[in-house]
Amino acid sequence: MHIHIRKLNKSSVKENDIKEVAKLMFELYKRWDEIDPIDKINKRWFCSKRHHDYLKGLLRNKDCIHLVAEDKGRIVGYIFAYVEQRQLFLKKVGYISELYVLPGYRGSGLGKALVARVISWFKLHRLAWFTVSTHSLDEQANTFWQSRKFKEFNKVFKLKAG
Repeated sequence: MHIHIRKLNKSSVKENDIKEVAKLMFELYKRWDEIDPIDKINKRWFCSKRHHDYLKGLLRNKDCIHLVAEDKGRIVGYIFAYVEQRQLFLKKVGYISELYVLPGYRGSGLGKALVARVISWFKLHRLAWFTVSTHSLDEQANTFWQSRKFKEFNKVFKLKAG
């Protein structure tokens, strides 16, 4: 296994990158769909032109970083992160919005390497805090983030209408 991490932006994106990342995004959100009885995803969204256009639009944002991990030219993981301006009276923070690694590559240090690259990028932006959110029922993701020294600091509650 020879993994290469590559930054995606509008000038470096390959023709097939958007399709491959969209498939991985589907796998991430499909997992949450399976464990969450309230939120259900629109599975067709991930292969739609609107979703692909949305992904291309993300690549234009200078306050974002998008990395993919490749094994022999095939994308096997990705991470998206950005600088988040919360309330105007609060300092900006780094926010990791998504991280997904194919199951066969988990435990190899790939997720750790992607996070380390993003944290370096956050530090270049002189951010003092980095945040991530994941589904509270996704034990594997929660364990991963806790092993990276991230601590729970907020809770979000849901109430289904009806």
